[in-house]
Amino acid sequence: MANSEGKAYALTVLTPMPWWTRVYRRVVFFLIHVVHWPKRDQVNLAKLSFIHFARWVVIRRSRFPWLGHPQPRERLHYDYLLFCSNFNGGWGEYLDAFSDVIPRGVNNIWRWCIKYPKARPISPFLGYAAFNQIDTDYFYNAYPGASTRDIKAALELHAQLETFAKEPRTGLSDSEFRRKYEAFLTRIQGCLGTIGP
Repeated sequence: MANSEGKAYALTVLTPMPWWTRVYRRVVFFLIHVVHWPKRDQVNLAKLSFIHFARWVVIRRSRFPWLGHPQPRERLHYDYLLFCSNFNGGWGEYLDAFSDVIPRGVNNIWRWCIKYPKARPISPFLGYAAFNQIDTDYFYNAYPGASTRDIKAALELHAQLETFAKEPRTGLSDSEFRRKYEAFLTRIQGCLGTIGP
């Protein structure tokens, strides 16, 4: 299926923006990316642990890719906002989470786009994203059988195992070692996920 690889889904949305909003966009994007404003939105976005990757890129109309001949040169009327993301689950739930968790942040990023309906209510926003979505035929996924939570759990398991392996065991009786081992298993039981399609 297009856009999917294992447990991950790739979303690519290309939306037109009037070129004359460029100055306003720069100020807002500067505040979001350099000054980290609003910080609460960024903290809330980081809590959405199903996101592998998300990036917004503004492509100016004069710099839209041209591959050379025989592709004709285009005279574009708009700049474009390219949004690319990889995440676990369906795109409807993903965009619903954006709309629910950081609606102001979503509105600040897409407000310049032609016919953008706002993040709430969700139905027009989903329709807008679907209309502007481009199918992703190919994308790289390092761990197609693992979700973001699976990967975080594996990293935590590795750290816990290294710590357990470095603990001194000389002079421990069998029952003392068993108690330590069972305590270790209790600590890591939440890290033992399942990977696969």
